[in-house]
Formats: sequence, C-alpha cells, structure tokens
Amino acid sequence: MNLFHYQRLLLVPIFILIAYGTYAQPITDQYAFDISPAERAIGQRMSYYGRTKNTVNYRKLALQMGAKAMTSTEGLRQAIDADFQQPINYKDQSEAGKAMAARLVAERTKHMRDSQKYAQWLHKLAAAYLLLHMTNPADLKQALTWSARSVELVASPENLDTHAQLLYRLGRKAEAIETEREAVAQALGAGVDARAYELTLDRLQK
Repeated sequence: MNLFHYQRLLLVPIFILIAYGTYAQPITDQYAFDISPAERAIGQRMSYYGRTKNTVNYRKLALQMGAKAMTSTEGLRQAIDADFQQPINYKDQSEAGKAMAARLVAERTKHMRDSQKYAQWLHKLAAAYLLLHMTNPADLKQALTWSARSVELVASPENLDTHAQLLYRLGRKAEAIETEREAVAQALGAGVDARAYELTLDRLQK
C-alpha cells in the first residue's frame, strides 16, 4: 500500500477514526447524523488504540463494529436488486397509488443510503487492518470478510483495491491481481485518477 493510499484512508467517517502514526482526523461526512453517542465514543477509542499501536484493544472494538455492520447488511444487496425489479407506478394518482409510490421511494432511499454507509464502514475497518500491519492470518481473513461485503454492496475502486490487497496478503495472488485490475477499470470508467491503483497492480504482479 503506497503513501497516496494511506492519505486517502485518513478521510474516514466520524464513527471509524483510523490513526496513522500520531495523526488521527475525525471527518464529519454525510452519514454523521446516523452516528449514536456510543458509536462516536468507540470511534474515539479506536483512534487512540490505532495511534498507540494497541492492536489488541483495537481488534476488540473493530470486531464489535464489524459484527454490527455485517448484521445490518444481511440481505441488503438482495433487497436493492429486488428494488430495481419492481417499477414504481407514478401514473397512479389515486391516494393508494401515491401512498404506494411514496413507500417504495422511501424504502429504496433507505436501502441505498444503508449500502453506502455500511460499505464505507466495512471498508475502513478492513483497510485499518492493513494500515496497522495486522498480519495474523486470522485477522486478515476477518478483514477479507468485511471487505468482501463492502464490495458486494458498493464495488468502488477503493473497496476493490483494499479487497485485492487483502487477497494478496493471504497468498491468493491470482485473485488479487484480477480484483486490482477491476479496481483500475472502475476508476478509469468513472473518470477517477487511477494512478494509485495502477501502481498497486504493478506491485501485485511482480
């Protein structure tokens, strides 16, 4: 993982404060209003443990936060797919028709917001294990589980990149290269700067 990628990891949601060295910056993002006081407190503790390289206590809190995110996203991808299979009938202007349309819009909005929120949440947890050099195979497998769910929800270049690097750390080089290629393709397709992903791909292929 290069310095450019490290810097991007510091732009984290306020509920997951990831430390790098002596630096930890809580950033308020679009999901900040969803954060409970308890989650905010956990984020602050994680920041401290990360900053002091206390991986034992960091892991305990990460597992707690990760379990919540995994439970909250169970079946979410399927729900989103089902949303797109059921068109909303805006032509029905009866009271029942308008109520149905409003309900479907509300459900779909919640599904999409939840997918973005928890994909980011799980990605940051997985990336933190790389950032803190947690190389125990059990830790890497746990991070890979979180990363896989984040990619399932949102297959962004950043999420794919982290997933590829975890695969590589676990000795799954061919899968890692294929996933990183997808990250590069996604970045190029979205008009995003792909240099960091291309550098990582070069490293994985050596």
